[in-house]
Amino acid sequence: MYQYPNSLFSEVQWSTVAEHQKKEMLYEIANYNGNKLLNTDLEALTKYFEQQYQIVVPTLKKEEIVADQREIKVNVSQDQMRPIRDRTRPFYVPRTLVEITIPYEGDGKAFNICPDAFILSPPRAEVRDNTLIIKIIRNSFTCFFT
Repeated sequence: MYQYPNSLFSEVQWSTVAEHQKKEMLYEIANYNGNKLLNTDLEALTKYFEQQYQIVVPTLKKEEIVADQREIKVNVSQDQMRPIRDRTRPFYVPRTLVEITIPYEGDGKAFNICPDAFILSPPRAEVRDNTLIIKIIRNSFTCFFT
């Protein structure tokens, strides 16, 4: 299956991640120091394993969302629908870039987990430093209302 760059929720199935976490936890428990296991409070052990193997689902910080718009030049020399004579050289056209930055708290790896239900067209964003970055490039963002 072809995967677009920066596709969210499309790398690994949720059930696969859950099974992997379970196996890793059971492996650690099986290899845990026997004396430490017997002499540690059950609640403390439970809390330790929960913290080690839980997946912290990201929470978006909606109040910190920032949107920026600017003009850019995009190379379209390889666009076969354009009548360009020399495709060995760049051919730039102006475009509008809107970049939306959404900070979040939690485990960014969760954005790679695909739900067990199929997603035909997953959303795309760059995940970097506890931030989602959505980039939209268009000819223009002019809307006409009638």
